[in-house]
Amino acid sequence: MVENSPWLSLSEAAQLLGVHFTTLRRWTNAGLVEHIRTPGGKRKYTRKAIEEFLERHRSQASNPLALHQFTSKLASKTREELRASAIADQSWYLQLSEAHRMQMRASGNRLIGLLFQYCARDANGDVFLKEGERIAHEYGRFCFSVGMTLAECTRTFLFFRRSMLNSIHETGTLQGMADMDSHQLFQRMIYFLDEITVGMVSEYSNS
Repeated sequence: MVENSPWLSLSEAAQLLGVHFTTLRRWTNAGLVEHIRTPGGKRKYTRKAIEEFLERHRSQASNPLALHQFTSKLASKTREELRASAIADQSWYLQLSEAHRMQMRASGNRLIGLLFQYCARDANGDVFLKEGERIAHEYGRFCFSVGMTLAECTRTFLFFRRSMLNSIHETGTLQGMADMDSHQLFQRMIYFLDEITVGMVSEYSNS
């Protein structure tokens, strides 16, 4: 039974989890997170329910503030590299509307957050990987819909991947960890990025 207090809104609960509110909505619809509906149809969560969900899907804690700082740094660094790269001068990129560019940035930011959540768990992180794969599928369909070739789509995605790894290195994410721990964390990052890359290519090919 969900406790009566304190109640969290959908956006507040999503912020506590470190995911986009649409991700939490899907998890809720799938019955993964306990909640109630108000008479007006709004989803409400207790802090206890959210913390229990986190506990089921983590082996080491993920600090929401650390997540925010991590994703902000990586998103900023990735945008800097994009502006400085040849990709920003490509004809297909110049033809994208600002709305499409914002959509690409939003997908990238969500993937960064999911990568952090996945890597913060030694086990039971599949829910975050699956959400990352879903976003990658969306990206594959998006690239196809705006007329990008598979090569352009893949090159852009690989650039995003490279930018994230460079940013992780430059922001010192792995500093202070034992060599074995940092190696395992890096391998989880690579696995996550490999899987979403395959998902993107597969979805584009099937579009």
